[in-house]
Amino acid sequence: MMPEIPSHVPDGVDSHLWVRLSTDETGYLVGSCHTFPGRMSVIVPSDDRARCISKADIVACSDEASYWIQGFLNGSVPLPPDDLAEETDWLARRASFLETGEWPVQHC
Repeated sequence: MMPEIPSHVPDGVDSHLWVRLSTDETGYLVGSCHTFPGRMSVIVPSDDRARCISKADIVACSDEASYWIQGFLNGSVPLPPDDLAEETDWLARRASFLETGEWPVQHC
């Protein structure tokens, strides 16, 4: 069920791409934050600004937003390693990233 669209949602924002944040606010997906892999930009009309969020910040979303997020995360997966010996680890990290939206950090 789509939330009521606030009258002050900026032009160009797709109201079908709504997400309910863990802060109990409704936002609308608008693109990438260009910070870390998987970070998305949302417009939050209640404070009239864009925010950077992760998949973990989303508690509910429209079907359209769910597909958008899935495509966004698949397109944000870091490149695979050149060394085939590292591929198994990369595949596990990729699977985790697609589930959580956060690229696992390797600790030395």
